[in-house]
Amino acid sequence: MKRIVFSMLAMIATVGLSAQTVQFPLSFVNVLPTGSSAFAFTVGAHPAATVGVDSVLKEQEIPSLPPPAGVFIVYSVPPTNDFIWLSPRDIRPLIVGERHMVTYELGITWNGGRLDISWGALPKYVDSAYITDVITDFPDNFIKQKIVPGQSYSTTNSAITKLKVLVWYDATNYASINEDLADARILAYPNPTVDQVRLKGALQGSHVWITDLTGRTRISTLINGPDQSIDLSDVEPGIYGLHVSEPHGAMRTTMIVRR
Repeated sequence: MKRIVFSMLAMIATVGLSAQTVQFPLSFVNVLPTGSSAFAFTVGAHPAATVGVDSVLKEQEIPSLPPPAGVFIVYSVPPTNDFIWLSPRDIRPLIVGERHMVTYELGITWNGGRLDISWGALPKYVDSAYITDVITDFPDNFIKQKIVPGQSYSTTNSAITKLKVLVWYDATNYASINEDLADARILAYPNPTVDQVRLKGALQGSHVWITDLTGRTRISTLINGPDQSIDLSDVEPGIYGLHVSEPHGAMRTTMIVRR
C-alpha cells in the first residue's frame, strides 16, 4: 500500500505541473428581484487526478454539512458520502489515449428567482457535454440541455437543487503542455488599481472570475479581445483573487488589490 501511495504521489509530482488540465468553466447566476449572485464552477479532467480531493490540482474539501440557509453556492458531490466540495472546481481522471464519459453531480443552493447557467466554447479534448437532472438516465432525461457555445440553460423551479454535467472527453490525441509558460502570457494591470484592471494576453473565449477572500465570486465574464478591461467599481476596496481559465485548459490564479 505504501508503494502504491508513493507511486501516485510521484506521478502527480511529475505530471501535475506539466500535463494539461482540461477545464470547462460554467457560470451560475441566481437572479432575484433584489439583485443577482454569481458563482463560477469548473469541471475538468487531468491524467493525475483521482475521484477524491486532489489539493495539488487546487481542489478543497469541507465536511458534509448542509450549506448555510440563504447562501447561493454551487458544490460538487463526489462518488462518496464522506464529504462535499466547496472548491470551485471538480477535476476527475482523464484517460489518456481513450474516449470516455465523466459524470459530475453538482448541488446548487438557491432561494427562488431564476437560475441561469452559461458557458463558453468547448475546450480542446472535450467532444460534447450535456446538463441533465439527477433523477432520470441519459438519454431519456427530464432535463437534457446540450452544451452549445452561445446557448445557456435557465430555470425558475427552485426545487431543482441537483444537476449532472455529462462530459465526453476525447483524449486519443492528448498532449501535455507547460502550464507555467501558458500562464506567462497573461498580464493583469495596473495592480493595485482603483476601478478597473486590464487583462492582456488571455485568449478570446477565456473565462475570468474574481473572488473575494471568502471565495465568493464577485465578477464573472468572458474575454472578448486581446486587451480587455474589467470594471471593479461594484466591489469594495480589498484583496481579490483573479482566475483565468483559457479554452485549451490552461489556468492562472493571481491576486489583485482594489484601492
